[in-house]
Amino acid sequence: MSHRWHALVLVGPALMGALQAPAQARSPDEAIRARILAFYRDDRADRWPDVLSHFSSGKITARWPAPTSEPAWTRAAPPRDEGPCASADGGRASRMTIVVVGRWARVFVTQCSSAASTDELWLLQIGDEWKIAWLARGARQRSGASTPFPRWLAARSVPRT
Repeated sequence: MSHRWHALVLVGPALMGALQAPAQARSPDEAIRARILAFYRDDRADRWPDVLSHFSSGKITARWPAPTSEPAWTRAAPPRDEGPCASADGGRASRMTIVVVGRWARVFVTQCSSAASTDELWLLQIGDEWKIAWLARGARQRSGASTPFPRWLAARSVPRT
């Protein structure tokens, strides 16, 4: 075998993987939706180590303050009652609002089984993964009342070195 063939045999599969990677990459909304659905699935099954794996550490989260003053962030609202909504047994919460601002995402989830309230989650992108940084169960009632966001999450920032 010539040296050219050796190079092609060794480099060819790597190039094919590099060419296929962009087609397999998920959009931020898809990745966030997958993380949240996996969290709820693990929570319903009482798999606590798995539930914890969906959250980020407070030390990591404090490094990047949430964009609480950004207009897109403040205008985010729970999903409307219209549209399809699978049962909680189906594991798919189709009533979800996702707003991405930089490396942060603000998400409202209304489970079909508890249509009276909506959970609010904040996710932080760490590398290629989205991790839950804050969760408020029943944060929004249908009347529009809201639990206040954690000011420490928005105000604290670790100086970059």
